Formats: sequence, structure tokens, C-alpha cells
Amino acid sequence: ELLPDFTSFDRSDPDLRRVYEMIQGALRAENVVEEEARWTEVIERYGSNGSNWANDAVGRAYGNRGNCRSRQGRFEEAIGDYNKSIELCPYSVDPVLNRGVAYEGIKEYKLAIEDYKAVLDVSPSDPAAWNNFGNANAALQNWEVAEDAFKKATSMSDVNFFSFAAVNYSIVLFQRGKDEEAIRELRKILIKYPSFTDARAALAVALWLNGDRSGAETAWYRVEDSRYADTVWLTELRHWPPRLVQGMKDFRTIST
Repeated sequence: ELLPDFTSFDRSDPDLRRVYEMIQGALRAENVVEEEARWTEVIERYGSNGSNWANDAVGRAYGNRGNCRSRQGRFEEAIGDYNKSIELCPYSVDPVLNRGVAYEGIKEYKLAIEDYKAVLDVSPSDPAAWNNFGNANAALQNWEVAEDAFKKATSMSDVNFFSFAAVNYSIVLFQRGKDEEAIRELRKILIKYPSFTDARAALAVALWLNGDRSGAETAWYRVEDSRYADTVWLTELRHWPPRLVQGMKDFRTIST
């Protein structure tokens, strides 16, 4: 009932045609700085427009500008944009989901969880919401909740998203001491996605901590991304759980 009546929009309105062209231009922007500027132009030009289509157009512009700012690490500004998008487009779950990601960016994990719950209340089959809900709970070391969330995300994911949710599920299994199951899941991922570095690096550490030194070295030999040797990066940006991070630290100390 919150949805606007899109059929009531006056298709002959030149401003409606123009804002549509501006939105398409923003979506085709060559870089994030240009895209942010284009969304700002939409907001400034039509933010005070009284037409019945304006809230939808401007609200979406705020949400997309928030995405641009979030990608640049400007999380506080992004949150402000998402708040405005939610106010103007209360029927859209996207700015709520993306605000949760921005809250994670400033380590406000409880606020992020509230947003992901709100999304799941209306879209319980959203794999991204379940995966993000798992991430935020893992950050608070709510491992059991995180495991369940990642499992749901994996079962609901499409092909492109599956691998990320599946690795998150596997590494939380390992954190909870379910080593054999975690290793089995990581191997399954690598059968399907043999070039997936995150899964291979996690497998290397899991095998090493389980006494398979040869298997660990073989897996690690195929990890070409040097960031996986950086435990600060693993903790702060990739958000591996502590057991794997400590395992990587020990593994690299002994193997180098």
C-alpha cells in the first residue's frame, strides 16, 4: 500500500522525461565520482518538484548517491542519503539493506542487524540480507546465529552470489569447531569455483590447523593474492573469524 501509483505519472511531463534521461546518464557514468555528481544533480534539480513522481525519482537518487559514497568509504554521508531515500521511498528495501552495510562500515553492527531484520521481515528469501545479517552477527561473535544466516543465504543464492555466502558459511563452521564439515564445504566450493582465492586461502589454514601440512602448503601455493598473508586485512576488511586469522598468522610464521 506504500507503493505509488506509477500509472498515474504523466508520461507527457517534460520534467519526467528529463529526470529519466538524467537517471540513465548516472547509471552509465564511467566512475564513481561522476556518478555521484550526476545523482546530486537529480536531487538538486528535482528535490523541490511537486509532481507525484518526484519523491520516487529523488528518493532513488538519494539511495544511489548513498551507494556511491559508501563505495568510497564515506559511510556517515551515505547513511544520511539512505535515511532520506527511506523517507521518500518507504516501499523500497534497497536503501535499508544498503544502510546496514554502511553501518557495518562504521562498526555499528547492532544497527546493521536491525536494518537486515527489517529487510528480512518483508523479503525473507533475500540471500544478500541473510548474508549481511550473518556478517554483522559474526562481527559480534554471535557464531550460531551467523552460521544459520549464512546457511540460509547459501540455500537461497543464485550462481553469482553462491560462492561468497558459501565461504562465509564454511569459515563460521570452522570457527565453531566443525572442522571436517568446514573443510568439506570449502573443497566443494573449489570444485565448482577452482579460482576462488578466498576459499583456497581458508582451506589452506584449515588443513594446516588440522595437521595436514602438505595439503595446506599445496593449497597456499595457489593463492596469488598477497592480502591473504596480511592478518590485519583479514580481520578488518575481509572479516575472517579469529580462529582462522590466528591460524594464518601461525601458518605464515612457520611456513616462511
